[in-house]
Amino acid sequence: MVLFLGAVLILWGGFILYASIFKMKRKKDYVDDGRVGSSGYLEWESLMKLLNKLPYPLAKTVVMTIGSGFILLGAWVM
Repeated sequence: MVLFLGAVLILWGGFILYASIFKMKRKKDYVDDGRVGSSGYLEWESLMKLLNKLPYPLAKTVVMTIGSGFILLGAWVM
């Protein structure tokens, strides 16, 4: 079970890194256009609105750091 969980975390982190490096090339890809309170997850939507105020290079760096963190966590779990 531990190997499965580690592999899933590594794949998830790899997908996040791939998307942030190759797929999310425009500033518009990092902006959330939804209204706060529309999905029912108020905390998550508030966090996304706060992160939208970051400059584009910093937002891209945060996404790449999250992807790298998932890969490192998966390697540590395994």
